[in-house]
Amino acid sequence: MKSVKLFEANEENRKIYSIILKNKFDLEIIIDKEDFKNINAKTNLIVLGFNTFDKRACEILIAISSLNTTSKIPILLLLGFVEMGINFPTLNNPFNVIYKPFTASNLLNAISMIQENDVC
Repeated sequence: MKSVKLFEANEENRKIYSIILKNKFDLEIIIDKEDFKNINAKTNLIVLGFNTFDKRACEILIAISSLNTTSKIPILLLLGFVEMGINFPTLNNPFNVIYKPFTASNLLNAISMIQENDVC
């Protein structure tokens, strides 16, 4: 079973995504930035959810990309919207973005596309 780490800033969304993902993946919930240090090479995908892609979200994304243990793991971003003036950083990781609201099948299809491209 594929190993997926999920970080979602909104607790309600985190519960919903957990329900969708836990039956298909070995899922671990990440609560804060310190938990990212425990991600290892056996992780197949990192799912990051933010209602707003702002400076804080950008900093988390850059931190994940710069850590040696997480710099090659694919990332799926689940975003409400991108704050004006904030750009996606250049990353070592392959990444994809889907925008909220989306359906469970949209989420699973996005993960399948990442897997099909042999990055997961």
